[in-house]
Parts: sequence; C-alpha cells; structure tokens
Amino acid sequence: MKIDKVGLALLASAADTTGAAVVSRAVTSRQLCQGKSFEENGNYYCKAVQHIVYNDVGAAGEYKQVTYMDQNSGECRFESKPFSGPLAPFNEPMSLHFRGPLQLKQMAVYMPGGQKSGKRDGGTEETGRLEGEHHIRARSHQHLHQRQNSHPHQHQQFHQKRHDAEKGDVEKRKCPEEWVTATIDGKTVSWLNDWCPGYTSTAAPTAAPSTAAPPKPVAATTTAPAPSAAAPSSSPLGKAGGTKGSGGGAFVRTGYYDATSQKAEGLTFLGNLGGQGSGKWTPTFGNTLSYINSQAMGGAAEPQILADTTISSSHEVIVMTDKKCDSETCGYVQDGAVAYQGFAGADKTFVLEFSMPHDASGTGPEADMPAIWMLNAQIPYTSQYGSCSCWDTGCGEFDIFETLSPGSTKAKSTFHGPPGVLGGDSNYFDRPVGGTIRVAVVYDSATLSVSVKVLNGSEGMRDGAFPEAISADDIQALLSDSAVPAGRSSSFKMVHP
Repeated sequence: MKIDKVGLALLASAADTTGAAVVSRAVTSRQLCQGKSFEENGNYYCKAVQHIVYNDVGAAGEYKQVTYMDQNSGECRFESKPFSGPLAPFNEPMSLHFRGPLQLKQMAVYMPGGQKSGKRDGGTEETGRLEGEHHIRARSHQHLHQRQNSHPHQHQQFHQKRHDAEKGDVEKRKCPEEWVTATIDGKTVSWLNDWCPGYTSTAAPTAAPSTAAPPKPVAATTTAPAPSAAAPSSSPLGKAGGTKGSGGGAFVRTGYYDATSQKAEGLTFLGNLGGQGSGKWTPTFGNTLSYINSQAMGGAAEPQILADTTISSSHEVIVMTDKKCDSETCGYVQDGAVAYQGFAGADKTFVLEFSMPHDASGTGPEADMPAIWMLNAQIPYTSQYGSCSCWDTGCGEFDIFETLSPGSTKAKSTFHGPPGVLGGDSNYFDRPVGGTIRVAVVYDSATLSVSVKVLNGSEGMRDGAFPEAISADDIQALLSDSAVPAGRSSSFKMVHP
C-alpha cells in the first residue's frame, strides 16, 4: 500500500499498530535447507534468500579483555570482563569492516534518539524518506580473518597469531580451533574446525604505491554537532510511535556516507595500516589502526573520505564513529593506534548500498572474496590479526555478507560469539556483481534478533539520500520479512550451550 505520493509503504499489515512487532512469516533455516544442500569449493549452501533473521541472539558470560600490551617484549595481559543484557556481547561498541572487491556507494547508521555528529565536506544537510523495503527514496580481512574452509559451512576465522616471543618472528602464527554450527539437510550439526591455510602475515609498513597519483582527497572538516533530533513532524513511513526495542521514538541518523557527493558525517574511515602516515607498526604486534587514504590503498596522516571507487581485492576499510576514544569509552587501546568509538547499543540499524564486482586481477589468499562484517571494537583497538585481542574468548563478530571462496557469487552470514553460542545459516545471499543493492542490518533488543535483509527490487537500486530520522515501526519493518517473496526469508535460532 502507498502511504503518500513519495514512496511505497514500508510497513507490513501491522503498520497501524504502535508498540507491536511485525509478525514474522519467515520459514526456518531447517525447512529451507531440507533436501537442498549442496557443496561448492568446500562450503555447503542451501538456498538463495533475501532475508535472514537470527533469533535468540545474546547470552550472559565473560570474555578475556586486553589490559596491557608490551610492544617490546610482546607480552599481552588479560582480565575477565563480564557481559550481559539483550544481544550481549553484540550490544557492545562494534566496528564495521568492508573487504574488496567492493564499492560502497552509501551507508547510514540509525540509533534510538541521540545526537547527530558533525558532517564533513561542506555539503548541505539533506532530508528524505527511507524508501527501502519498499523504499529507500530515490533522490538527488586485507581481511586476514582468512575464512577458508574444509568442512560444511567451514567458516573459520583465521586470526593471525602473533609471533612466538622467544623467536621474535611476527610471521609465525597459528590458527585457533573453532566450533562451527550449520543446518544441513534439516539437521543442525557442529564440528571442530582447525584447518588453517598458509598466508602472508602482517608486514612492516611500506610506502603506498606510487605508480599513479590518486585523486586529491576531499579535505576532512568537522562541524559542531547539531542539537538532538526530534521525531519527524510527519512520519513518511507510518506512525512515529515506537516498538519495545526502540525506546518509543524516532531512530536518528547518526552516521552517513555518500560516495558520489563525497559527503560523510559521523563516520571515520580507518585501516590496519599503522606506520603509514598515522598509527604505528611494531615487530611484536604488527600494524595498529591508522587513518586510510581515500583510495583505500594505504595509510594517511589525517582523516580522509573514502573515494567513489572500488576497494581492491584483499584490501580492507574499517568504519567507526567520528568520536575519538578516551580512557572512559573504549577500554584498552594499543599505544599509537588511531582509535575512534564503535557503534554501541543493543538497538542499531545500518543501511548499506554496495556492489561486489569480480576482480580477475586480484592476488593473495582472499582475491575476489568480498565481505562485510562487524567486530567488537576492542579487537581492532588491540590486535585484529594477532592473538592479543578478546576474539578467541568470544567478545563477538558478526559476518554480515561474506563470500567464502575466490570468485564465489554466494555470500553467507555467521555469528562468532561466546563459547557455545553459535549461529551460521547455510542459506545465502546472491553476490551483487552487476550493480548495487541495498541491505538493512538491524539489531533489535526487544525480540533478541539480528536481521540482514536485501531491500526489495528496484527500490534497492535507486540513488538518493537516506532520511535523517525514521520511526521505530519502520525499523521493525526492516527487521521483519515484509515484502520478501515467499520462500526467500530464513529464520535461524542461535545455538546455546
């Protein structure tokens, strides 16, 4: 149904009710996989879907938090940190990561209430209507988590292990064993994944390639934060009243990026490139966080806005807020690292517009393997690719949209959380090779759910800005399977000990 002249209705049949979540029609992952699983390049897949919702997310427990790193000796100290609450530990501040080949055209971050952050690159403030789901309105691991595989849905995170302190060799790493859970032929199965391929370890910083001068980066200037945003005077998507997880009001756009206009507000682009212009490199822990240049090909001395470009194979861009860390907000940060606060809270929504074109020229273990994922922000603050982080003890990673083999056209999602808390749907998303799609990622405390949803049809292909605020009912519609074709929505219940 249409709500006004500008766009299609986002809300499902529950649109006229406030404070009530949209009822899910999603088919369980088990049902979708029944008799349909197949193997491809060592990974098992079931069915292409447009929506996956993970239910019963979160637990109470503790992980080992880094409290000290000695960059001379390689000593790393930990202490236990308890966690609890809805979606824990995924309610803690998280970083957002993009691995090429990937072109990020737009992204928006929505939080309940709150303040808008400063904007960069002097564009005027824009208002609009969220037209995705049906409508986002038309308007003008190198990720060395090496997810190589040897078992069904053998999605292994190969955190590089730092060197043996006695030998001082940063290239000697080991891969952690990890329990993996998947639904195959209607059965939930788990196995211990301890396979680890070879790869090139973190290297000392080198000068950025100079074969061609990149376009001049847009200067990064920040304006003063705007006052707290109020609920829209007239909600374009339905009632502004909230649902349980929303706090009862509007969700405010706290971060925004548009590649075409080179506008960025509330966001900072980083990389694991310490020693190149900013950050630091040590023989014990490798590269810290640094600013990344506009082409995502090297470090930078100051913040730059990601250019309207394709991130190359194996290169990684990390997105945080524009608020710098301090001793009260981020926990321990490795000395010299460029550290900004992550995206905190049990209720947060990300809308991403991107493509993942093929890259025949890519080299290395992750060539032509694009991915989007989130980490507990304490991991990159300390050592994203070494053992001196909280990752091994379950502080949290969510793989949102990840290909698992070179050239694959299938992208999976997987949770890595506390020991015994597992989730990885073998249903998959089609990789957007020929054009952009829009994907909504919703963390919802009221339903203990996290959803990844490809926004419907042509609406996901439109250009234009995202609105500055949307209602909590709109968030619930993004979380639900409204507008998803029958049989293209999967519901996965997390495994708990």
